[in-house]
Amino acid sequence: MVVKVVGADKAARHLRTVEANLRDFSIAYEKIGSFYRSQIMVQFQEHGFIPGIHGPWTPLSENTMRTKDKFKTVPLIASGDLESSLTSRANPYNINEVGIHKARFGTSDPIAIFHQRGTNYRGNPHTPERPILLGNRLLDDYIVKSIADHLFTGWGK
Repeated sequence: MVVKVVGADKAARHLRTVEANLRDFSIAYEKIGSFYRSQIMVQFQEHGFIPGIHGPWTPLSENTMRTKDKFKTVPLIASGDLESSLTSRANPYNINEVGIHKARFGTSDPIAIFHQRGTNYRGNPHTPERPILLGNRLLDDYIVKSIADHLFTGWGK
């Protein structure tokens, strides 16, 4: 009795594809960066609200609203610069670093940290936290799917 094993050549081709794709993740990272920027845009459109993750940003105080233009009474939208620094690769504060084995996305805008973490004045809360950069299940799932899709591109051909 003889057992014939078939498909070893095809399996070897698939493994070579995965091996080649392991060398450079930049294509997957570019897709992840685009998705990340789109999620930030939605978060700004929804004033911080991310279903199941975070409620809307704390409204501006009456004092702050008096100092702002009457059409700019929404938190984090004074000029649009902060949002742009997170979503526009042309913005000088935008961080969009994509390499073959790592990527970073975000902003180097110095005011971002004050909104992200809030501020205190003489030990008392001054500006409430209005988180911008939040990990969430949707983003996590997209990252996993993008990397898996990248690794197995060409699988089964």
